[in-house]
Amino acid sequence: MATRTHIKTNNIWAPVKNIHVKDGGVWRTCKKVWVNQSGVWRLVHIRTVELNITSNAQNYNVKTKAETELGYSIDVDNPVNIIVNVLAGVSVGSGSTITQVGEGYDLYRIQTITGPALTIPALPEGCSVTIINNGYILGCGGVGGHSNYRNGQTGGTALHVRHPTTIINNSIIGGGGGGGSGYYSSSDHIMGGGAGAGYNGAPGQRYGYHGTRRWLPNGNLLTGNYGGNDPRSGRGGDLGQPGKAGNGTKSQSSPGAAGFYIDGNSFVTWQVAGDRRGRVS
Repeated sequence: MATRTHIKTNNIWAPVKNIHVKDGGVWRTCKKVWVNQSGVWRLVHIRTVELNITSNAQNYNVKTKAETELGYSIDVDNPVNIIVNVLAGVSVGSGSTITQVGEGYDLYRIQTITGPALTIPALPEGCSVTIINNGYILGCGGVGGHSNYRNGQTGGTALHVRHPTTIINNSIIGGGGGGGSGYYSSSDHIMGGGAGAGYNGAPGQRYGYHGTRRWLPNGNLLTGNYGGNDPRSGRGGDLGQPGKAGNGTKSQSSPGAAGFYIDGNSFVTWQVAGDRRGRVS
């Protein structure tokens, strides 16, 4: 735990976020504060930066955002306490890019996940990180499989952590739902799997059936959506759940796995566990 100074108010000792000094008529925030105790200089306080996430965000990197707020790099000579507040109703999610491939009945979507929803990279010794989640930290949902040759996509990761971190989860943290399995029975009967739940919901896969061709509905924030000719194609997984396998009698692709609600659990102290959905690593 990084160094914090405390002040006693109404007989209660509370941590001080920041200490300021007046320099040339201007109040400045101290990066570090030292005191001389019996001839020995001791570090008693380092700066705190508070990051308030007030609107939806993707691929949020705590170190990058903190350095932008501070105006200087976090390094071994400039450690900081970082507090991240995800406000109620706000979603922090992993993003993805979608590419359309093929044509006609064989038109389908390929998904590339662009990273975890929220990343806490390795930080210098002396830094501390606290996450207070009152909103949603979610991996993106996986796109459904297509026909019998493209499997459902694995859901995205919510948290990627590589530095000791305290988490107070008052709401939901979840990996994206996996995409459902696709289905094929003939050249004009090609079904996409259902879209998984997660940040923004996964985009729907293609449905083709005897002249009818359309995109299936997107996944939702917490629930997956149906596949083509449901239940022959698999339904998309709910938040933190794998996609479903369909029950078609012809060729099937495989459903996608659930995403991780956290990658790097060994770095985390869960002060409040809250609602956590998905795999853990």
